[in-house]
Amino acid sequence: MTGLVDNFMKVLGDQPLSLALCAMNFLLLYFLFKQGNDFVKARGDTAQLILQTQAETQEMLANCVSKDIMALVISALERDRETYRAMLPTMKQMPQHEPPPE
Repeated sequence: MTGLVDNFMKVLGDQPLSLALCAMNFLLLYFLFKQGNDFVKARGDTAQLILQTQAETQEMLANCVSKDIMALVISALERDRETYRAMLPTMKQMPQHEPPPE
């Protein structure tokens, strides 16, 4: 193993361009790894902020109208629905259409 490392170092010492290429490849791998990690972290932080903002917005909207007023509106809507339903003609009262002549 030491002979292989010794030969590798001799080749790199004789050819500085190969040494620069190896160093550049390692630096590129490190850069890509670091950039990927930062991107994933930023995306997670953004998702957390979006969820937090949505929760705050829902809480504010829920507190805009008091529960008493909402109950009053719902009861009025139900009362109106029953009134309108009573005003609709039933099937017995609806006029019967005669079939077209043959």
